[in-house]
Amino acid sequence: MNKGIYVFTTQKVMIEKKPILKIVCDEDGDWQFFAKNDLPTSQNALLVSLDEILQMDKNLETIISQLSIGQFAYRKDVLSTWKIEDLQ
Repeated sequence: MNKGIYVFTTQKVMIEKKPILKIVCDEDGDWQFFAKNDLPTSQNALLVSLDEILQMDKNLETIISQLSIGQFAYRKDVLSTWKIEDLQ
């Protein structure tokens, strides 16, 4: 995967440094990374490189490689196992 691509996230992830608990690869192939109870708005949404996300948690690379377009992965906390589902 190209680590230079831009992905969507929020201030909760990048500024508050909250752990990423949900990853979405939407139908357009765009990637989104969210913390717990994180809802993106025009005020808190950020566009960053995938490399910036991976610098925060190198372990995300494994789950990202398992996701296909139209799927999302989630976990309860950083110690939990990732679960993958299709977007509805």
